Amino acid sequence: MKGNLGAECNGSAPISQTATADQTLTLVVTSGVKSTSTAVTSSSNPSTYGDNPTFTATVTATGGNPTNQGTVTFKDCTTTLCSDVALSSGQASCTPTSALGAGNHSITAGYSGTSSGTPQFAASNGSLTQTVDKKELTVTAQDKTITYGDPEPSFTFTYSGFAGTEGASVIDTAPTCSVPVTHTNVGSYDITCSGGVDNNYSFKYVKGTLTIVYGSGFLGIQQPINGGLGESIALTANSVGTGHDPDFDDDNSRFKLGSTVPVKFTLTDANGVPVTAANIANLVVKIADNKADPGVDETISTSAATEGNAFRLSDATTGQYIFNLSTKSGYKNPNGTIVNFTSQGTNTLTVLLNDGTSRSVNIQLVK
Repeated sequence: MKGNLGAECNGSAPISQTATADQTLTLVVTSGVKSTSTAVTSSSNPSTYGDNPTFTATVTATGGNPTNQGTVTFKDCTTTLCSDVALSSGQASCTPTSALGAGNHSITAGYSGTSSGTPQFAASNGSLTQTVDKKELTVTAQDKTITYGDPEPSFTFTYSGFAGTEGASVIDTAPTCSVPVTHTNVGSYDITCSGGVDNNYSFKYVKGTLTIVYGSGFLGIQQPINGGLGESIALTANSVGTGHDPDFDDDNSRFKLGSTVPVKFTLTDANGVPVTAANIANLVVKIADNKADPGVDETISTSAATEGNAFRLSDATTGQYIFNLSTKSGYKNPNGTIVNFTSQGTNTLTVLLNDGTSRSVNIQLVK
């Protein structure tokens, strides 16, 4: 009769006992099983969502460490991250292929131990707490420009900074954007975003700008000045200088040097309603050159010259504004520089609107 009788020797090596028909016993004593200790480290703790750390398990034993014997399985609580990673020089490593969510994670490394070979090694476990911080997303409000009188635009934004191939669809609660202050007049206003919520992302907000302009509601510099619907040039209240811009070659109105030049324009909102507010625009004058070009000699105006720089509303039913520019001596621009009308030539007149834009036209002053 043959049978297997199992026993332990002080918790160390098992003894195999084989019985034969004559009850002769053969004892086979195997090598002792060495106890082991497993330690786990992280390449980055805390880490950031989307940037998974590498976990390394180091297995040691008294009287000689396992080098290439056994495997290590890494888990995040009960979820397996890497299974049966072979031990190499006493270590095994695991870099998770799926992102660890933001928060604290209980990472364990389970060493399998060995069941054959000499010596044998017992199983052991190591653990650590891995902290994963949220990844910062940048939310940038997109700039918007509308015409005065237009309805409120849709305020939109862009994201930047997602982990891997993730996109907007993973966000639990998307931010919203708005202009938090009253913004019914022309000008520039901050667009701000807020309200984003997500388990794995935090939010950094970058403002955008809502710009409200008159746009097509500016119906041109009008008679008696020709060319007022031509191409405009960028000119600020600080512009002073000489030189001729060929874009104004069709602006051929000629006025007598020393006379009054009526500078007129009409302004409406996006719905065609006349704009009749105060302090709508200032006049800026620049000498372009000292050569009088040919053109149309306009009728001399007898209107009184306007003082200061501001246009005044002359017709509330149409939204027409006027500035009567005297060319007898000189004109003081809004920035304080003085243009002296001492000789004939081309002059650039610029309507500097309170929405931050400008419209320009050339006139000729002749003797």
